[in-house]
Parts: sequence; C-alpha cells; structure tokens
Amino acid sequence: MPREIPESRSNKAGLLLLLALTFPLALMTMPESWYSRMDSMQAYREDASAQGRINAWWTAWYVALDHPLVGGGANMFNRQTYALYAPNPQNVLDVHSIYFEALGEHGFVGLFIFLAIGIGALVTLNRVIRFAKSDAALGWMRDLASMIYVSLVGYATSGLFLGLSMFDYYYMLIAITVALAGLTRRYARDGVPAIDKPPGVPLGVTGNRRRAVGVVPAGRRFTLGVSKAANWFARL
Repeated sequence: MPREIPESRSNKAGLLLLLALTFPLALMTMPESWYSRMDSMQAYREDASAQGRINAWWTAWYVALDHPLVGGGANMFNRQTYALYAPNPQNVLDVHSIYFEALGEHGFVGLFIFLAIGIGALVTLNRVIRFAKSDAALGWMRDLASMIYVSLVGYATSGLFLGLSMFDYYYMLIAITVALAGLTRRYARDGVPAIDKPPGVPLGVTGNRRRAVGVVPAGRRFTLGVSKAANWFARL
C-alpha cells in the first residue's frame, strides 16, 4: 500500500514550490529604479541616506550608554542631541528603525520591554492558533490570530528601517492579542459556548453571508490560504 503523505507536509511543500516559482517572476517585473536602489547598497558609504541612518543609530547607541535606564526621552532625535552624541553632528535625520528608536528614547530597559511585548505577542498568538484548531466553532479565532501574527511579523521586519516604534495600529493589534488570550483561557476553563445558527448554515456563517454547506467562496479560499501560510510560519 502506498505511504500516505501527511497533509501538513504537503502544505509546506506546496508553499515552498509556490515561493520558488513566484520569486523569479517578481524579480523580472521589478522596475529599473528598484535595481538601481539595490545596487546602491554595495556602495552604502557613498549613499547619503544610508550614512544618515547609520549616524542616527550610533547616536541612539551613545545616548543609551549615557542613560541606560531611561534613555533620552521622546523626540530626542533633534539637533541638540546630535550635537552632543552623533559621530556627524551635521547629518540630522530620523532614526529609521523601531529598535534603535526604542533604544535611544527609552534606554536598554525600554528596548527590552519593547522586544518582550512583540515576542510575547507572537508566542501568545501561536498558542491561540493551536487552541482554536481544536474546535470548528473557533475558526474565526484561528483566522484572526493568524492574520495578526502575519501583521506583527511584517511590522517587526519592516521596522528594521522604519522609525515607528509608537505606531498606534501596532498597539491595537497587541490589545486584540491580549483579548484573544483572555478568551482562550476562558474557553479552556469553561468550554466553548454554543453558537446559535439557522439550520443548514455552517459555523461561523451568519447574516446575509449564508451559503450552502461545503461551498467555499473564492474570497474565503484566499483567506484560508493566507491563514495556512501564517500557521506554517508560526510553527517554524
């Protein structure tokens, strides 16, 4: 009898194959300006923008060394601070990194708290996703947690070169994560409450979005595909 391939392994293989096929296509469709920008990375010492960011990062580092507990305070990246701490006091630019922004404004303690919030949220969302898989009625919770997980990974990645450590939308996602964690604890303790639904309507489908059992619209299939990709990244 032929050996059955586990579904999770086949999903991973399919995702890797999709990435391998789409990556060359993405490179071929990139505009010439993108390639010019990438070529400038090899000569970053001659790039004014790159030098300005490095100068700002060193400024944040020196401020944190001088004030390791509280940092330089909010909006510290100004001409006065650069005149005291920057390697090049004349090159005053935004810090362009959520991590160096947190380090400079709040010190090493603030950076640790900032990282702990982000990492803790990812760990919590991973637990919520695993819990929600155990009950079909919690499909909404699994999808929501998966989308927030992808959003936080995107924020953490793009934040390497973007100074938005106090971005309000990020902390809204953190607040929703805390709420999901509370619901997870409640459902684990008291059980998942029954959901009233009309006969013949699948769980999670209410109002005008009723559809035949077993029929998944294209929009829903796309959401499920993204959710599976998020679950795969969460298990890495």
